[in-house]
Amino acid sequence: MKKLCVIVAVVALSAGGLWAAPWFTDVTAQVGLEARGPASWADYDNDGWVDVCSGQILFHNENGKRFVRTGEYGGIWGDCDNDGDLDLLTGGKLYENRVASGHWLKVRLEGPGSAIGAQVRIQLPRGEKPLARQVLTRQVESSGAGEGSQSELTLHFGLGDHSGPVLLEIS
Repeated sequence: MKKLCVIVAVVALSAGGLWAAPWFTDVTAQVGLEARGPASWADYDNDGWVDVCSGQILFHNENGKRFVRTGEYGGIWGDCDNDGDLDLLTGGKLYENRVASGHWLKVRLEGPGSAIGAQVRIQLPRGEKPLARQVLTRQVESSGAGEGSQSELTLHFGLGDHSGPVLLEIS
């Protein structure tokens, strides 16, 4: 009896590039971002909305609706002073975060083997409706913002003004 192996490759090419359409729509300019190179995501002000560094430009997330350019920074994120906000290492300099004011949660996965690739999701209640939830997702990454860099493996969640319990899921 012969075994048959079939490999199927699906490639979507469009004006937006590989894997762009029909699954994704380019909203870069619409939300106020400028694509400037490698990007890193971090909630540097702990407001519950993930901000982005694209190239050397830092953009603040305005409640999931748009991004506002705030400065010329880019690098790797970590809480080097363990005070609950993310600090930034870039261009050979360490910038201590003095902006964050919201609540936060840090999750560090430990055990046999590597946690790289693991995802952690937390659910926060939102608004007046008891079942309304905001889900925040982070993944343990194996790289930083460039060659030879590594962001810390502890996952950071900015919780905004939420100070109660959260539902946590690890996969």
